[in-house]
Parts: sequence; structure tokens; C-alpha cells
Amino acid sequence: MKKLTLILILSVLLISAACSKSNDQTGNEPDGPADPIPEEIVDPGYENPFRSVVKFSTEFVLGYTLHNNSGNVYFYDMSYTLFRLENEEWEQVFSQDSGAALYSLNPGIIREYHVEWGDAVREQGDTAGHNSIPPGTYLFVRKVFINPNEIDEFEYLRIEFDVSAQNNMSSHNASLRQSYLDFVMSGISSGNIVLSGTVDVSRSGIAFSLENRSGTEYVYGEEWELAQYKDGHWQYVPPAGNDFDWISILNIIRNGGIQDYKIQWDQVFGKLPPGTYVWIREYSPSSEFPLPDRRYTKEYVIIDFYITENSPEVLDVTEAPRLYLELAEYRNVTDRGITVVLENVTEYDLLINAFIGSIIQDGSWLPEKEDYFWPDYDTWEWDVLPGNTRRSFNLDWSLSHGRLPPEQYDMFIVVFGIAPPPHPTGDFQEAFEITVNIRG
Repeated sequence: MKKLTLILILSVLLISAACSKSNDQTGNEPDGPADPIPEEIVDPGYENPFRSVVKFSTEFVLGYTLHNNSGNVYFYDMSYTLFRLENEEWEQVFSQDSGAALYSLNPGIIREYHVEWGDAVREQGDTAGHNSIPPGTYLFVRKVFINPNEIDEFEYLRIEFDVSAQNNMSSHNASLRQSYLDFVMSGISSGNIVLSGTVDVSRSGIAFSLENRSGTEYVYGEEWELAQYKDGHWQYVPPAGNDFDWISILNIIRNGGIQDYKIQWDQVFGKLPPGTYVWIREYSPSSEFPLPDRRYTKEYVIIDFYITENSPEVLDVTEAPRLYLELAEYRNVTDRGITVVLENVTEYDLLINAFIGSIIQDGSWLPEKEDYFWPDYDTWEWDVLPGNTRRSFNLDWSLSHGRLPPEQYDMFIVVFGIAPPPHPTGDFQEAFEITVNIRG
């Protein structure tokens, strides 16, 4: 699968966004400030209407995940009230009234939410507090509705969390990670993205394929986790060093597509000892990444595997890049363009689009015309190239560079393509360098 050239900066998860309407809104807008919270909501025995877990909590932001396992559709707006534990009593810190339309959380859906305290602090004119809250124990409360037309009938979502001082952040984060792992491993996968075929594993790597059966395109980042079943519960496998970080790249897996994964982990985790393990990665529908107001629909893919005394030390997880096309020949060179013949070397049909990527003369890149724009990927008309066949394509570089004077040029023929499901899919890109002589 081709990695998108779009690079997602990690801070996308923390950007400020207005509470705009999304395609799952009802159009109803609650009026007035938040009502006082009844005493029972601060009771530790209060049960939320659906499962929840805190993913991260700092003085600037709260990240929590909900799994609607209730069987009901719930609705909510972005209003909330925040309490702080003072002398064993909950005292209100502030209340954020969004005034926005209601959003829905359907049965079975897993969704992650990011709440930035600065939004409420700035709205209430608390310039001394800036964008943060101090260390302490807090209670986040939000109304949820079963009937969007009866906003006076509601239940409460209750999220209790801690904000730690800097010297306690390490143990604080470790505790949250363990709680989140317990949440993920509790059997909440919907089966939209599933294992296809077998798993090959060694002490230093793993190879498997996933199939997207969701009916829609999914996106995912480079990050993944390993966990080991140890001492009666699942535990994260910690990286061997402290200087490791993930590259922020967004990938896609198409509806109906099968994607191959070959992963080497020894440089991150070292060689694993014998035991029972899982590989975990988060996926999201591309149409919902992200939803407005810092909401992220989640899907968890979990691959079980075992390391034994007889497991090989190294798995050959390297392979030559998948080859789709070959440039069979080129001909009919003029000052305006060229004919190229492409061969599909696969057994299945490909959808492709070929064009002139760049032109070089005497080591210098020729500039494109000022009014020229590269083809719009979303509006391309794809050409079908059946498996094991050849087809000629007439490429006109006068559109991008004008007519070329007699000279020798180096050129890159760029081909974008798609291998439709159920074959190993995702967009691919191939480039062929040629040298042409334009005669007077």
C-alpha cells in the first residue's frame, strides 16, 4: 500500500476546532447554562450508560474513549462541567456551555474524544489560569440523551481522572496505558478489518495480511503496540530504549482490499522471549478522521501470536517492492510529446494514469508553465490495463512545458495506479526514467 504523501503532524490531535455540525447531528440545540449536577453523580458507585476509559490526562487536555455497548443510540452536545476534589468534596471548577447541536453515538461505536481546558478557561475570562488546570483529582461530567427531542430527559457521562505533577508523570502515564490496554483487550473489535491467511512470526518480527470488510476506506498511522499476557493479565511490552518515536504518516486500506504487513521490531523492543503476545493498531474510517470537535472513531486490530523456544531468531520480513508495471518501449518522439507502451506484469487488472512527471536538460529541471496544474487525483479518469497485457499511451508534455526545441532530454514517466480489491491493494506509484532526442 502506498503511504500518502500527506504528513500528519502529531499536534493534529490537539488543534483547536469550532463546534460545527457534522453529518451525525440532529439539529436540536439545547438552551441555557448547564444545570446543577445532582449529588448522585459524584458518587463513586455511579455507573455510566456505556463503557469509558481515560487515554491521557494533562493540565492542558483530557483524552477519553467511549464504547457504546448499551444497545441504544445516545446523543450529546459539547457542554460539560468540571469538578475538582477539595478536602474530600467535589467543587465545581468551571462549566463549558457549547450551545451546539446534538451529536450521536450509535451502538457498538468506539470513539475517542479530546477536551482542551483552554477553551473553557478563555471563554470565562480566566486569564490567570491561561490554558491549564493544576494537578489534582477531577471529575468530568457531560449530559447524554436517548431521545434528542426530549432534552430534559438525560443521563450523565462521568469521567474521573488525575492530573499529575511533572515528577509523577511517568507512573501516571503507565497507569493510564494499562487501563487503556485493558479496555482494548476486552473484546470490542467489530470485525471490520480482519486477519487474512496465516501469521508468520519470529523473536524479532512478524508477517501477516489484513482484509478490509467494512464497506468503507480506513486510515491508520505507523504506530502500533505489543502486549504480553503475563501474571494473569495483558501488559504492554516497553520499548528497549527511551529515544524511540513514531513517524507521523497516514496510510490507507481500501474497502475490500488486502494489505500485507511485514514488521521488524527488534530495534524497538529487542528479541522477544517465549510467551503469548498480541500486536495492536488503531484504525479509523477515512470519512471520519477526524470528526468535528476532536472526535475520532476507532477500530482496533488485534493479532494473536506465540513465541516459543523453537521460534526462529529472525524472520525474513524484507522483500523487493511489489512490481505492477514495466515500460516496454517508447516511440513517436516529437517536440510536443511521446508514445509510451506500458505492460501490466500482474495477473489482474490495474487502473492507471500516466503522465510526464519532470523534464531535465543538461542537469537542470525545466520549469513548468505558470498556468499548469498537476492532475487532480480525485477527478482522474482511470485507464484499465488488463493483467499480462500491454497498452500504448500518448503523453503530451506541451501542456506542462510547452513545445521543446531540438535537444537531448531526460524525462520521468510517472504512473499512478490502483489494484482493485480483492487483490493486495492501495494506491501505487511507479516512475520510469528515459532519455529522448528531439530532432529539428
